[in-house]
Amino acid sequence: MTSFLKSAFVALTVILVLLGVMIAWHYLHRPSPVQPSSAGSKTADDPVTQQVDSFDAFQLALASRVMQKLGEGSDDMSAIVATAAFPIGTLLRPKGAIPADWDYCKPSTLPSPIPAIRLFPSYSLSTKIALDANLGAQALEGLTSAGVNLKHTSDVKYEITETKIQILDDESIEGLIGNGKCSQYLSHHPGTRLIRGWVVGKVTFSVKVDNPASVQAKLAKGGFKASDNPDSHTISVSDADSEPIVELVSQFKMLSKATAPLKAEPVKTASVETTAPAQAHIYIEQDVRDSKSNGVEVVALLNSKWPHARVEPRVEQIPSDKVPEDGQVRFFNDSDSSFAQKCLDILRAKYPDMRAVRIGLASPSGQLEVWLPRVAK
Repeated sequence: MTSFLKSAFVALTVILVLLGVMIAWHYLHRPSPVQPSSAGSKTADDPVTQQVDSFDAFQLALASRVMQKLGEGSDDMSAIVATAAFPIGTLLRPKGAIPADWDYCKPSTLPSPIPAIRLFPSYSLSTKIALDANLGAQALEGLTSAGVNLKHTSDVKYEITETKIQILDDESIEGLIGNGKCSQYLSHHPGTRLIRGWVVGKVTFSVKVDNPASVQAKLAKGGFKASDNPDSHTISVSDADSEPIVELVSQFKMLSKATAPLKAEPVKTASVETTAPAQAHIYIEQDVRDSKSNGVEVVALLNSKWPHARVEPRVEQIPSDKVPEDGQVRFFNDSDSSFAQKCLDILRAKYPDMRAVRIGLASPSGQLEVWLPRVAK
């Protein structure tokens, strides 16, 4: 190489190095981009999709979300997951999920529903948790009828749309608990809880499928509202009707004198116990239209097959529209799951479609509720 070419090569190399340095300096010292306003964005504590890894976490997430947005700092309201559509004004026992009375505190006029479209984020659940939660049953049924095998699907996205709040105001509560049979009942049953309102909405499940367009067509024939996304291989199904998602509860106790005013107290949203109880305590509930002999047979069957359990001999008669279509063994603490399974194994001889359901309500350790199936009209 001639001296001229060497000089040219060195000069070109220097130019390229200087050019690279200038580009790097410009990149490192460029102004920061303008950040979008946070007014319409999701924050760390208000995520677009919230992952939950257990049924308890899901239950508490729903109830906690409502309390965070509606009742934070309140000493007279608590939230529980709506495992049954108890009407506003229903009185519940201090423990468990059994109604104490349907009518004594029923308001003459129900409050108007108010839209709450930004109340819940989306939740990502395992399929098992979604099925155990028993929310969006219509949507799940639609997916199954369209040939989607949910057992082969690991996760579902769960959303609540068209959300509305329906709740009694303080003045209405004072009018109910201060007069008549409602006041009299509460004065003699301290700790009784009142359903003062609920959050309702339509449940939507989104799942990944191999052929979303085909599944959507089958769902449409079955009368289900569905949408597909071929790019992400997902199908979304919505319930046709709104349903209670979270119930808003107040608990009352009498003061020292029977004529004293009632005072509201907060209620725990759920109880998780880890120590296994020594004995199961079982209550039986059945459709008021069902033959009473069925309840008697269940009591006798449990006493025969499970002599160490404490089975209440009196069978509660429940209005038909409050009874689940299929039988359920309801348990309230994780430590009672083995009791629920044992009870289920005994009763499936008579009710093969019965299943165990974990309920997110505070309840004594060992308590189970057997709900016999609804009677077909």
